Amino acid sequence: MTALDLTSKTPKATITTCVDLSAYEQYSTQKKAVIPLPTNQPMRYAARATLEKWPNGWMVTTYTPEGARPC
Repeated sequence: MTALDLTSKTPKATITTCVDLSAYEQYSTQKKAVIPLPTNQPMRYAARATLEKWPNGWMVTTYTPEGARPC
């Protein structure tokens, strides 16, 4: 958890997480083959999400990948 504000009218939280693409595969149904990721694609990088508390639970309002920041 990066930040948490439960006192505002709409409670908010900001979290930072690590995206791990090391086991990710993109598949082409037309070519019936795995498409390799770009060679400049980082396999692990940070991402930041902002969430708001709504009556039915927490909802992600923004999600920002930070590809230049490894984790």
